[in-house]
Amino acid sequence: MCSRSARRGLLVSAVIWLLAASSQPAFGELIPDKLLRGFAEAGRICLAAEHERDVEPALAVIRSMKVELAQAKASQADLSRVEGALNFLLKWQTYLGYRDTESWGKAGAMVMHLSNLAIGHLMIPRFEIRDRLTKFPLEKLGPPAAPENVHRVRDEDDESGSFDLVWTNGAEDAEHCEISQEDGYGGYREVAILPPNIDNYHPFTRDAKPSSAEALAVQRAAAACLRANQLEELEPALKDLASYSRGARSAATPSERAEQSRIDCALLFVGWWQDSLTDLRAGRKEEAAKRLRRLASTNRDYPVLEPQFILQRATAADPNVGDFVADSDR
Repeated sequence: MCSRSARRGLLVSAVIWLLAASSQPAFGELIPDKLLRGFAEAGRICLAAEHERDVEPALAVIRSMKVELAQAKASQADLSRVEGALNFLLKWQTYLGYRDTESWGKAGAMVMHLSNLAIGHLMIPRFEIRDRLTKFPLEKLGPPAAPENVHRVRDEDDESGSFDLVWTNGAEDAEHCEISQEDGYGGYREVAILPPNIDNYHPFTRDAKPSSAEALAVQRAAAACLRANQLEELEPALKDLASYSRGARSAATPSERAEQSRIDCALLFVGWWQDSLTDLRAGRKEEAAKRLRRLASTNRDYPVLEPQFILQRATAADPNVGDFVADSDR
């Protein structure tokens, strides 16, 4: 049996461990203000940058934060966010390089990609990233890139229903990626619209709890979409969702992977809802209605809004558009 002093030592160790664990911010919990200020400063530098070299001060800001976090033994969540911010800045430099050489198609594709990166929502408002497209010669942009095909590679030992996605061509430059499933009659039906920067997708399982912190964040985003009249009003919802993104840190369990897919899909949903508001602002009612109807017919594993609410908005935008009708049984 343990002595009284040994038991006291174990108790003290347990208390210290619990305090240390509770001090580590989890995904979705409050991000330190210093981190958010650094991200915002780096974002402002990016928006003012005209050439690749102009982004160097932003890189210095984030690299300095990385050193400080490492010395302070910060949480893996915050370290992952800083790594994601560095990756974002390097890609912003790539975009500026394409723009400098007037490679408009590549520059436009990179802007699309940057606007879909979760960490970007903590650095630059998404609509300000997309606004870069309006500065390009539209006739030289071409249609958004899209993968020619998607292969679903399933792990036979994985009972969660998850699968990896293998894109057959430049998915990282696409505006979005679609996956299809055989319908049993030799055809295919679209089952999800996914962010192009992910490499796996985890359909809904019993481990994806409807009352999880991620699910509640998605519910807040849904309410924000229904309230929003201007695309700027959805930026807080995007930041809220982005705080749950794991970035470079991979999820460890099937439940965590499922919840990450929930957040990935919600980020893309809110981004597309923003795009529909942009279309409406510009008087493109047909485009807004088509976009909303497609949202109503996809991502049924992790719905942000029920199809009928989305279809009501689509009909209000343009009652003559009837594509992408949602299948409520899906």
